[in-house]
Amino acid sequence: ISNKDDYVEFMRLVKRQVKPLAAGQKPILLFDGHRAHTSNDAKKFIPQMFVPLKIPVYSCEFNSIEKVWSFAKTQWKKQMLMDRTKDIVSKEQLSAQVQSLFNNLDKGKVQNLFGANRAYLYATLQEAAKAEAEAAAKAPQEERKEAAPRRRREQAAVGMDIQ
Repeated sequence: ISNKDDYVEFMRLVKRQVKPLAAGQKPILLFDGHRAHTSNDAKKFIPQMFVPLKIPVYSCEFNSIEKVWSFAKTQWKKQMLMDRTKDIVSKEQLSAQVQSLFNNLDKGKVQNLFGANRAYLYATLQEAAKAEAEAAAKAPQEERKEAAPRRRREQAAVGMDIQ
């Protein structure tokens, strides 16, 4: 996805494909720090449809596509070492080789790469959701605690009695 408009449109399409959840629940959307994922348009749209969860920087274990890229690069390097007659002399040749590599990737292996960290990811998401819920529950309590001394100071400043 190359830009923010494409990303938002793509997420609309994804949302239509996601199975319905229990009433009031939204699917979790993992995203990295790419500009399209953090654009103002995405920040407005995504929370309406998903529970956004930003992947920490350099957390490849959460980003399965990074595993696919790593696997693809390894396969390409092996291919290049085995057939040294395929010198790359142009951008077009490189593009054609990469396209051929992805067209010939073992689909089962790619699916395994995407599913390999599912349990780890699920547990991490549950912990994050629990922490977020606890923080949201504490926020009103903290605001009340902070507001009382502030009200007292404000009342004292204008000479009102404090109860």
